[in-house]
Amino acid sequence: GSGTVSNAPPRGTVDNEYLFEALGHLVGVEDVKKDFLHVEENTLLSKEAEAALSIVFNEVVGNEDEGMTMNGIQNYMKKVKMNPISSFVVKSILTKYGGGAPYLSLRGFLDYYLDATQSNELQVRMDLHTFGFRPNLTRRHHSTRVINNIQVHPLESIAHDVVMHMSSYTSIELGPFAEAGFLTVGLYVTGFNLFEPLTAYILSSVFARNIEATSQDSFLLDTLKMLSISQSETRSCLMILQVLSALPVNMQRARINTIMCGTNADGGLGLLVAATTLKSKRTHYSQDFHSINQYLDVMKELSKIRAVLDWMLEQRDRWPILKSITNQGGSDRDEEMIHQSSDHHSDSDLHIGPSNESDGEEYCRYRSGAVQVLIDGAQKEVTINGMYSLDGTSDGVGKYTRSGKWSGKDVVFTVYRCKLQSDKRRWFISIVAPNKSPGTNQDTDFYSAEEGESHIPPLNGWGTSHSSSTSQNEDNPTCKFIQGKNDADYDVDRTRNYF
Repeated sequence: GSGTVSNAPPRGTVDNEYLFEALGHLVGVEDVKKDFLHVEENTLLSKEAEAALSIVFNEVVGNEDEGMTMNGIQNYMKKVKMNPISSFVVKSILTKYGGGAPYLSLRGFLDYYLDATQSNELQVRMDLHTFGFRPNLTRRHHSTRVINNIQVHPLESIAHDVVMHMSSYTSIELGPFAEAGFLTVGLYVTGFNLFEPLTAYILSSVFARNIEATSQDSFLLDTLKMLSISQSETRSCLMILQVLSALPVNMQRARINTIMCGTNADGGLGLLVAATTLKSKRTHYSQDFHSINQYLDVMKELSKIRAVLDWMLEQRDRWPILKSITNQGGSDRDEEMIHQSSDHHSDSDLHIGPSNESDGEEYCRYRSGAVQVLIDGAQKEVTINGMYSLDGTSDGVGKYTRSGKWSGKDVVFTVYRCKLQSDKRRWFISIVAPNKSPGTNQDTDFYSAEEGESHIPPLNGWGTSHSSSTSQNEDNPTCKFIQGKNDADYDVDRTRNYF
């Protein structure tokens, strides 16, 4: 031979990647085909890759700094590579690409990645995935990546990206055999080992369709069974569970219930069921993947998905084992929740939940994604129409208020949720009695709506407070989310068009 070492992946791997890109197009995902990272016989980064990496560098460094210091390089590498790297490796990077300066400039950063594309292209693509870039090097919309300055998990971002663009997808109608193939766990295990982001897009797109509940349960329980018998597939099974728990359509809550509490006769057990059973039996074999610690680790990773964490917090009194996950340091305080950093999956530390009750409002911004809500369309009580801002909590979720006039008096209108004597929960638009908590019989209630499955006020379904149902002929306002606007500068007509 010539002695030249090739860094190209094996031919079979490349063929499988092409196959998965074709599967992505089959289900309508248009952004799954990889764009080139380098050009001219690997001597230059492609224009698209250089632009994407420049965005990453500028976001990490900020506008005022000249570049990445040693500490900055170490923090960055820790986040994109999952594990910390040694000071020696950092010094080596700075020595090779720093040009004699005590920091890594943009040029040095790009040169580092030019070499990396030739030695480990998959890692480069995963680094870009961490910062919200699709396989074709375009970037997912900011609203799918960040909620109120808090970075969401990249797999959750993909799920939201798919839902955002579903209406523009031109997928082929799948027949029963093709659908059965797309509902095979082994397909996504294989895809994960090829390229996780591509596989997550396919999985999200398939399950964003109207897949029957029984088929979804069967698929999830098959995944849980594989998780229990094959330690080598832990990460691929976790990816499947994270994507499907993050997908905000087509029975999201039911999927989370199955992931946590599902059972079947063929050995698929929900994570909580399996962990609780093992804890009661006290089975602690070093070679046994059925270890409770393994299930706890999976649930901790799964709690980085917002909807899963919300579910855990609601269920923690029914499942005591959740307190070890949703508490920091084993504390049993009701409002103390997990604080994690997502080193591999985020460009910033991911704080989940408040450390104490005074942080409840900030947490509700995270959970709901809404800083302000717009009430519009009320006919009888037009004075309640307008912008409401997040103002504390009620019943463990955000409540929203605005000042106004009613019957000639200055009042505060409030959108809040409360628990009824029937143990059901309901949203209200009311004037809360002075010096009282929301939800007493002293409130002046205007409209109400059923709780639904979300921690945010519902868009539709509002009726007069005495009504148990709504119709087209009733006085039914709507509740919409508007971030970053003030009451004085919103345009109701433009907002209607947007939503």
